[in-house]
Amino acid sequence: QDAAKAGKNTCDMELDIEKRLSKTEKKLLQAKVFPKMSAAEVQVPQCGCKGYKDGDNCRSPKLKYRKCSTIANKDDCERKKNGYLQRCCKWTPTPQPTPRPTPEPTPEPTPAPTPRPTPLPTPEPLPACGGTYKANPDAMCAKEFNGWQPGQTRYWADHSAAFHLKYWNVTTKGWRYSWQEDCPAKEDCDKLKFCKGYSIVTRKTSPTHHSGHYKFAYCELVVDHEIWREEGHRDPAGYERFSTLTINIPGSEKTRRDFTPVCPGKCTATPYGTGGLEDKPFNKARKPHNRWTCCHKG
Repeated sequence: QDAAKAGKNTCDMELDIEKRLSKTEKKLLQAKVFPKMSAAEVQVPQCGCKGYKDGDNCRSPKLKYRKCSTIANKDDCERKKNGYLQRCCKWTPTPQPTPRPTPEPTPEPTPAPTPRPTPLPTPEPLPACGGTYKANPDAMCAKEFNGWQPGQTRYWADHSAAFHLKYWNVTTKGWRYSWQEDCPAKEDCDKLKFCKGYSIVTRKTSPTHHSGHYKFAYCELVVDHEIWREEGHRDPAGYERFSTLTINIPGSEKTRRDFTPVCPGKCTATPYGTGGLEDKPFNKARKPHNRWTCCHKG
């Protein structure tokens, strides 16, 4: 029985080998054996049976399949007739290959935003007064004002003007310092008993313009004239205008300062007291472009 089956199988194989395949079947067989072949290589003939294919024949209507499959022209395919004058072939257009999708371009990376430079901090202005000195902007250091007395004029020079010592340069005949940072008024006032504070004076750079900037002009010490005289110094009222004097500043090193004394009006007419401020009514009339800052010793 096994031999019979083997013989049958052998015969079937021989029949399969001897059987002639149509072109269409060969191409379909190639597509199965070689699945990676291109669509053009496994393309089905465009002219085929109008009805259906039965082996090597077309049915409904009847015609040999090869008589259709060998036609390469559409018009000839559709006009092909059998012996019964029936149109037996049908033209099937070749399917267009499926287009491959166009790959989207890879977007370029978005550049990181350029960081803005960190602005430099605005430097704080130098303090008008240092240490324990109390700053009084837009005011002159003055004497204590005890009120207007009968027979006394109402001028500032009569009742509140204090004795001042301006730093002086004996060589140039002018104010000693050009920059506020250079003025040693605080250090000197700390060491002088008669000194009750100091004033910093700035001057408008453009006197004719309302928005002119101010720059440092000079600095001066405010003096308690009673202590001044107790220490053996000359009466402030006896100094002439633009006269000069030299004062030794106490300390570990010998320091000498040149000053020009200023005693406006009757600066010694009333006691210095605890000191006071003058908000510049007198100076607005005389020097409207100057600005004072009084630093009272604490």
